[in-house]
Amino acid sequence: MSEVQAHILIGTPAYGGMVHMDFVHSLLGYQQARFKFTLATLGNESLITRARNTLMSMFHHRPDLTHLLFLDADVSLAAESVQMMLEQQRDVIGAPVALKGRNAEGGRIFNIGRVVGESGPMILVDRIGTAALMLSRRAVTALVDDAIAQGRVYERMKTLRGDGGPAIHYDVFGVGVHEGEYLSEDYWVCTTLRRLGFDVCVLPDIVTQHHGTMAA
Repeated sequence: MSEVQAHILIGTPAYGGMVHMDFVHSLLGYQQARFKFTLATLGNESLITRARNTLMSMFHHRPDLTHLLFLDADVSLAAESVQMMLEQQRDVIGAPVALKGRNAEGGRIFNIGRVVGESGPMILVDRIGTAALMLSRRAVTALVDDAIAQGRVYERMKTLRGDGGPAIHYDVFGVGVHEGEYLSEDYWVCTTLRRLGFDVCVLPDIVTQHHGTMAA
């Protein structure tokens, strides 16, 4: 780990309140590795953009937290992989996660976009999914400041149950058309991060597991 002990907020949207047992095993591994982390889950939020905005706002308003790790409820990420991500000391770094589908040749498809460079053991990409994505305090602050500057600020949903954190949320995870392509919320935020001057880094050697169902 880095010299300053990290305090990670693990942000997990869990629609229906359900998580996979391998996700739980990952958390137990973090405890055994003595990571300092706080878990923030959000259930019964059907709008994934708003769910991720909520989790990011919760992180932003906790100055004791150093990193935000988005980890989906059906993904396992080993403790040693989290440590590898921390050791790179990058503002935006993720792990490849296989999508629930196959290409025409039957091979796995991963949630990373076009490779635009290399940096040591990492590759630099134009975008990556948020299934296993870590952001530094600096990156989150830049995203929030950008949202504030553009007036993308709103009050938390009154119907939000549980600990929704602060009353003010920031619209960071959007969807829409960019350069002729309709982007999901994870690719949208990567586009914003690159516009703000951040590299999107991936450690390609990290192995994750993505559970779920798909047509055979």
